[in-house]
Amino acid sequence: MDAMGTIDLLNSKVYTIMTNSCTGGLPLAIIITTSESEDAITEALRIIKDDLSENLFNPKIFMTDNNSAERNALAAVFPNAVLLLCQFHVLQAIWRYIWKSESGIQSLDRGHLFFLFKALVLEKNREIFDAKMNAFLEDDIVKKYQDFMTYLEDYYWKIKESWASCFRTELITRGQTTNNICEASMRVNIKFFKN
Repeated sequence: MDAMGTIDLLNSKVYTIMTNSCTGGLPLAIIITTSESEDAITEALRIIKDDLSENLFNPKIFMTDNNSAERNALAAVFPNAVLLLCQFHVLQAIWRYIWKSESGIQSLDRGHLFFLFKALVLEKNREIFDAKMNAFLEDDIVKKYQDFMTYLEDYYWKIKESWASCFRTELITRGQTTNNICEASMRVNIKFFKN
């Protein structure tokens, strides 16, 4: 049985910690666990941190999906690191919410709502961001959908510093706005093991 088959058989979860390099994503650590709990992720991160010298592994920024277990574990183990959200996955989550039939959003309004929110994500100037945020909140079409506003309040407004470009201008992200290098590496690894 190959390595990926064993991981599948045990229903394991694989987390990759990568950094950007001139050749793409460079793996720093891989966590394989049977639990997605915050405690399991925290313990794995502590082991990695303890095993590596702080000079070798002292990350300043992490970029993740909006997974509270991952983000809470990272905050516990690396309290001085900045936690960013992958902008691609934030926009994907908004898109999926808008297009769910249960959202009650009319098809003619979906594009309008999405592009208003996308403009917030991509705005690099803080003053313009604040003006766009106010315009978003006062928009007549946005106001029609209280459930959408509640969703944004519950999941995104409180943590806007983690997904909006205007809060990243002073950070050294090397142009990265997504964590897609991690996902791409997993697809390469899976393809490698299947051959």
